Amino acid sequence: MATRTQMELGGKNPLIVLDDADIDIAVDLTVKGGFSLTGQACTGTSRVLISRSRKEEYLTRLVEKVKTLKIGNGMTEGTQIGPLATRQQLDTVLGYVEAGKQEATHVHGGEHLTEGEFAKGFYMAPAIFSDVTQQMRIAREEIFGPVVAVIEIDGYEDAIAKANDTPYGLSAALVTNDIGYIQRFPLDIQAGTVKVNRTTTGNLVNAPSAA
Repeated sequence: MATRTQMELGGKNPLIVLDDADIDIAVDLTVKGGFSLTGQACTGTSRVLISRSRKEEYLTRLVEKVKTLKIGNGMTEGTQIGPLATRQQLDTVLGYVEAGKQEATHVHGGEHLTEGEFAKGFYMAPAIFSDVTQQMRIAREEIFGPVVAVIEIDGYEDAIAKANDTPYGLSAALVTNDIGYIQRFPLDIQAGTVKVNRTTTGNLVNAPSAA
């Protein structure tokens, strides 16, 4: 007898930021989607595909925002980023950070935090990489930690091609004010959950793509 099942598998979820996007919104969505739950979410934002003309502005504001995040015990009021779940997972994520340093431009973070309140637990500073290409490990493999890979795009079509160039297809989000792209996005993207001006994470209604 056949049994109906639903599975949530891995993700390499893109946040696409087009040329007309509000950069403050894009930064906020990156932080919420990429670093909340310490990046330990199947639908977490691990790739940001951003218009080439907006990348530097975006990175400047993103680093400024990330520097203000409070890392610590998740049971302490005000904490925004807690520890990774296990030592093994911490080691895995730190391994990806080292791989990213060899391949891409290391913009911020990625350090293993061990002093003071961080002596007990598996803490790391959220990491940001730029100049990431499609062939790099941090662009293709699920890291499941607070690591965001920033990839340049040249327009909507390029963004869709790069976003779909992955064996995963869990969640994807678009940041734009262009109603034409908003209408096209669910049809073009190969993802089970589609968001517009929202994080790749979150308990929102699914809008499966046609693919």
